Amino acid sequence: MLTAREIMDSLQEMFGQASYQIKHDALKYIYNTRMNERASVREHVLNMMVHFNVVEMNGAVIDEASQVSFILESLPESFLQFRSNYVMNKIAYTLTTLLNELQTFESLMKIKGQKGEANVATSTRKFHKGSTSGTKSMPSSSGNKKLKKKKGGQGNKANLAAAKTTKKAKAAKGICFHCNQEGHWKRNCPKYLAEKKKAKQGKMTKRPFTGKGHRAKEPLELVHSDLCGPMNVKARGGFEYFITFTDDYSRYGYVYLMQHKPEALEKFKEYKAKVENALSKTIKTFRSDRGGEYMDLKFQNYLMECGIVSQLSAPGTPQQNGVSERRNRTLLDMVQSMISYAHLPNSFWGYAVQTAVYILNCVPSKSASETPLKLWNGHKGSLRHFRIWGCPAHVLENNPKKLEPCSKLCLFVGYPKGTRGGYFYDPKDNKVFVSTNATFLEEDHIREHKPRSKIVLNELSKKTIEPSTRVVEEPSALTRVVHVGSSTRTHQPQSLRKPRRSGRVTNLLIRYMSLTETLTVISDGDIEDPLTFMKEMEDVDKDEWIKAMNLELESMYFNSVWDL
Repeated sequence: MLTAREIMDSLQEMFGQASYQIKHDALKYIYNTRMNERASVREHVLNMMVHFNVVEMNGAVIDEASQVSFILESLPESFLQFRSNYVMNKIAYTLTTLLNELQTFESLMKIKGQKGEANVATSTRKFHKGSTSGTKSMPSSSGNKKLKKKKGGQGNKANLAAAKTTKKAKAAKGICFHCNQEGHWKRNCPKYLAEKKKAKQGKMTKRPFTGKGHRAKEPLELVHSDLCGPMNVKARGGFEYFITFTDDYSRYGYVYLMQHKPEALEKFKEYKAKVENALSKTIKTFRSDRGGEYMDLKFQNYLMECGIVSQLSAPGTPQQNGVSERRNRTLLDMVQSMISYAHLPNSFWGYAVQTAVYILNCVPSKSASETPLKLWNGHKGSLRHFRIWGCPAHVLENNPKKLEPCSKLCLFVGYPKGTRGGYFYDPKDNKVFVSTNATFLEEDHIREHKPRSKIVLNELSKKTIEPSTRVVEEPSALTRVVHVGSSTRTHQPQSLRKPRRSGRVTNLLIRYMSLTETLTVISDGDIEDPLTFMKEMEDVDKDEWIKAMNLELESMYFNSVWDL
């Protein structure tokens, strides 16, 4: 068996770098390196000393005098005077003394260079020539005569200006690489500039949005809002819109159903009075998009009267109001999923939206450290009363008649505000009521569930809104009565209108089996798998269930599914 020393030696031979290679690289650096003019002499000398130590550690010896010579030979020409002084005077330097002397010489050169630049700057003063006299005595063959100059003292200036103009004209001449014409360059080419302008007009794109918003540090410091609608299906009560208000600090949200857009101001007043009374705080900032309901003068004047700062997103930039935009998208996805899972018409999307907001307020959020409910009012809340939305339930009759059933089968559609219990929909009477005495049939609902494949619940755009194409979906064409608590509302029947563009009804693709295929259906009779642990322990195959659970737990532990 190999010892630890033998293992280390073999690993060193296989993967380690030989000492002679390290020594060779260090010597190569010492002989070939040259200091840059702009580099620091201190850093250069220290690097050379490091490589001297590497060479010495790997078996080679370079005396100190040779080290000094190597350093001096690697210096640039600006240190020529220092190197000449060393050779002529035969000075014996140590590495430490050499480093100090080189740093001193470098600082002196910098000071000398600054003085030289100052002298050059002062020597560029302008000297104005004095004007000469108009006459000048010149000797001639006929005697001394006075010759008059046509221009007095300004001839040199005129010549200098003409020379500069000629120089600029020569410099401006050239061949353009874009249009192949003389007299200009490509950067000044009119044809190139025109094409560049057209390219900008055709290739203009939005800038990437990378900004991160400022998070509020207390409730009601910043409130986000957005309006969604109109929907392609009217909700019960004639609602077509819903507006959301989300607190930035806790992400606790409120939702209000509306029939018309101008109701946004009244819903905001209701929200403001409710939250400020509950928290004893005031709303500081209100952030929204540039929708007409928020840009209305009444809405903006009300914000100014209350001292609320209005923050509006830029046109075409919904990312600036991203909290509300994502909240509405999440709500629509949840509503479509809930309605597809329940046996309810699409007109119940109003109850589904309110239930979705209630659920989001009670569950953790990745944007906050705690649940929105706890950050909002300090209460952790409970999830024990949560039920499957749209599941059937037996609800106790308030005043049952003799010899009649004491309960009726209804569908759970939400949680009422300010009242314990739940909203239940009675398909026979076509009404919604509140009750606390109910037995939920969630297991039967899960077992017999058949989700719908198509959900037609979308927000209509401005181009697709037509009064004649709006679909009003109700459970029946009769007059419906909605009971919420003790209130009763009667609505007139509304006729169903089909879209104008409705044409031929397409059927789903039917795939027929070939003659060689055989479909075998095996009925399991009344065999049902237990749904709870207690029922599994009472089952005949109890040992098999325990074995299956142990295998599942072992698989989870092996794959690190949970951290316990």
